[in-house]
Amino acid sequence: MTGKNINVGQYISPGAALGKVETISPIYAVIDIRESDLNYVKLGVSAKLKLNTEGNYYIFIDNNGVAKKQNITIGEFDKDDIEIKSGVQTGDDVICTNVSSLQDGDAVKMVSE
Repeated sequence: MTGKNINVGQYISPGAALGKVETISPIYAVIDIRESDLNYVKLGVSAKLKLNTEGNYYIFIDNNGVAKKQNITIGEFDKDDIEIKSGVQTGDDVICTNVSSLQDGDAVKMVSE
């Protein structure tokens, strides 16, 4: 993102432009869509993306063989790394595979460390 219009700690109004996205190729997102809206989703159709409350972040941890959805807060990030400021503890086994289809409470089995 370039052309940032705000500074850290500044209060902004809903709908205020935060900056301009220069390139879309490295942007990946998981977007929840209501089943009733699926007919509107088609390849090549343009859409507006609006972030709610600057995003809700979570990970899945292995809680004795059960996937547990754990809310986290993040700090600094770049294209390769994200700082997790809270929500995960030393020794937690973070699940890193099949997270797009994983649900809270699913049975999981560790296959390698």
